[in-house]
Amino acid sequence: MLLDNIKKQNSKVFIFGINKTSVALINYLSLNEINVVVSDISENIVKEYELGVCDNTFIDVVNIEKIDFNSVDYFILCENILLEKDELGVFLTRLNNIKDKVYIDIEFISNLFPQNKYIGIIGSSYNITINSLINNMFSNAGVKNIECSSGYEDADDGTTVFDDVMCSEAIQNHKIQYLKQMEFDILAILGIDVDLKKDKKYIDNIKNYILTNQSKDSILILNADDDVLKNMYDDIVTNVEYKIIPISVNKMLNNGISYINGTIYNYFEDNNESYDVTTNDGCGGDINNVSLLCSSIIAKFCGVDVNTIIESVKNFNGVVNHLECVEEIE
Repeated sequence: MLLDNIKKQNSKVFIFGINKTSVALINYLSLNEINVVVSDISENIVKEYELGVCDNTFIDVVNIEKIDFNSVDYFILCENILLEKDELGVFLTRLNNIKDKVYIDIEFISNLFPQNKYIGIIGSSYNITINSLINNMFSNAGVKNIECSSGYEDADDGTTVFDDVMCSEAIQNHKIQYLKQMEFDILAILGIDVDLKKDKKYIDNIKNYILTNQSKDSILILNADDDVLKNMYDDIVTNVEYKIIPISVNKMLNNGISYINGTIYNYFEDNNESYDVTTNDGCGGDINNVSLLCSSIIAKFCGVDVNTIIESVKNFNGVVNHLECVEEIE
């Protein structure tokens, strides 16, 4: 339906961010003869990508500063925006002027391919780790998956297929305000940054644009140790039809899996089983304990076998590009 509307109205789609998902989306739209404008913050990435697509008459690659935002009909955020605070503020001000036209990639894709399963992870201390873990579990289980927040270094030639896949995204905080009516199959909200806990507008965005839009078939995972999320849970638990699973790193209790001292305990289907998942460096500290617990629950609800989950945890080597440069920048 969305694709038909775009073609019928001869709309122009602007895609910000060049990564694995956006490359596939760019190719899909252009093959359907839809005009796509592509850009990124990094001028080098723009130039590199331009070399690979200059022969496609439906794709225009330009620098972000040269874009007239009012000239586009759909503005798709396909990449994490890594800008300094002041630059980010300027960029978001431009976006807010066309807010009704702005979509984050996972919601835009869900409108194009509603038959897929969609998983969202919110909470900047956890989201990328969980996204990497669950996609590792899916891959090990032979389940087709798309990790929407994968970076440009993971971009391929656009052979990614959107049909019949698990689609997940680690959603950046500033993207939440652009979610419109996204219904997730599984949504995990694991933490609220300290500087955002007093931001009533941000909290309201989560309540108004996310929690109220879920269907009766959705599964919501909340970190009960976060005081704001605990209050949210207390507010909504009696007012929604969808399933809510509170998890706690302090109590490590939930509806099916517990994680304590390097051991995952499986209680699904009354199976009292335990698995040692002690790792060397990839998973340590409370943040990764919550990430392990949450990703295991998500994978289990998506049909991944517990043994595959356990092996995936054991072989997880951490998140790429998160700690390698600490020594270089002192």
